Amino acid sequence: MSSDNGHTIHVNGLPEGYGDELHVKFASGEAILKSSNQTKTISQEAIQEIYNLFRTTAIKSSYDFTTDKSTRPIYDDADEQFLQGTWTGRHFGKDCTVIFTGSHVLIYYNHQLTDDTGYVIINGSIQPDKLRSKPIGKRKEDSYEHFRGIPFLRKKNSFTLTGYMTNNNSYSTVDLYKQTSHK
Repeated sequence: MSSDNGHTIHVNGLPEGYGDELHVKFASGEAILKSSNQTKTISQEAIQEIYNLFRTTAIKSSYDFTTDKSTRPIYDDADEQFLQGTWTGRHFGKDCTVIFTGSHVLIYYNHQLTDDTGYVIINGSIQPDKLRSKPIGKRKEDSYEHFRGIPFLRKKNSFTLTGYMTNNNSYSTVDLYKQTSHK
């Protein structure tokens, strides 16, 4: 990426959307700057590597690149600290238990372990940390998988999580309450 450092090309009359710009400023004060409105200055592979690096770091910090101001939590969303512990509820007479430990979750539905995986919080939704690609017309769009037992969870208020259950184009919910240990 540092090849052609300082090289800038601007061709008048070209429509917007061509080319790119790279500006990297190091803590030492040194910088890399190059741009062109005519051609790409950075390979697609390098662009993807940069994106993956920053997105992975963001996800590990419970953020993502999916919303405006995505470097800040969305108002009153669950965070890892809030989720820690055991949450229980009942869905149509079946016991539901969700256990958060760090960035890992165990989900039991009707006393059966349905999910044992890492999780992320995306736009307030607690989902598995696994991406899947789904075709959108001629392009593919990444989205997160759903849990098997309770497809996804959201913070309802300061003491409740809501689980959203989907089945044949309809959905229902289950409220989960944090359990406290008495010693």
